[in-house]
Formats: sequence, C-alpha cells, structure tokens
Amino acid sequence: MIEFDPFLNWSFTLSLIGLLLSLYLYLGIVILKSNLSKNRRIVKLLLNGWLIILLSGFLLQPGWKTPIQSEPLLIHSEDISTERLSHLIDSLKVGKSVNIGEYKEGGNPLYLIGHDYSWGQLELLEGKVVQWIPEIKDGQLTHIQWEGLRRQGDLQIVAGNMVV
Repeated sequence: MIEFDPFLNWSFTLSLIGLLLSLYLYLGIVILKSNLSKNRRIVKLLLNGWLIILLSGFLLQPGWKTPIQSEPLLIHSEDISTERLSHLIDSLKVGKSVNIGEYKEGGNPLYLIGHDYSWGQLELLEGKVVQWIPEIKDGQLTHIQWEGLRRQGDLQIVAGNMVV
C-alpha cells in the first residue's frame, strides 16, 4: 500500500501542488496558442507535465511498506554437525532449517549459523533481519586486540580469546 510522507505539512504541500497544476494549465494554454509546430507543442506539453509530476512526487514523498513474513528460518553452512543443528532448531524454536546453497527467499528473522559464506551467498540476505550465531570450534581464535599505534621501542601487547 502506498503511503505519503509529505516534505512539508499537508496543507502547504497540497496548496503547492494546486499551484503547480494551475501553472501547468497556464503553460499549456500559452504553448497551444504559440506558433510552434504540432510536434514541438506536444513535446513541450509532455515535458512540462513530466516536470509537474516529478515535483509533486518530491513534495508528497511516496513510499510503500511490504509485509514481512513472520516464520523464522535457520540458514546453515555445510560444516555444521546434525547434533548442533537439531539443538539450535529446538532452542531457537525454528520450524525449518535450510542449507545456504538451497536458500532462495523468505523467513523473518533469519538465523545464520557458521562461517565461510561467500559474498554471493550473503547478498541473498540483503535487506533481511539476520541474527548471526558463530560456530566456534575448539582451538579457534575468537577475539584478538592490540594497540594500533605505538612509539618505537614501546612494548606491543597482543591479547585475545581462544576456545578450548
């Protein structure tokens, strides 16, 4: 459904649109009475009409909202174990899980499980509500930090977390 969010308040916006329409009518009368050829008159009327439509659209700021599907969906990579997957399905109360290679559309929210997704696969999730749940294996580094700028001779300390 199209909704309008006017650039200015409604009364001022509608009066400006009325002014634009009356200006278009005036220009139409002037163009039709001119000594131009028929084709040039038609082109001028069409271009002026297009300008009026664009200015009215700018003043009205049309937009629309699409309904969001409410069924949650679990998207996983191929390296997730079935035990971990069934545990996540139960704990998140998700009715359906799908491999990232088989995902087409739908689901809200989307739970993204694991790592190593390509940019093409992540582009499928653009504009969706995505909650990422990392799949961290034993011995994998999860967080690392250090000071970016140090003076020469100062001690650099690197700290991080590792799952054991």
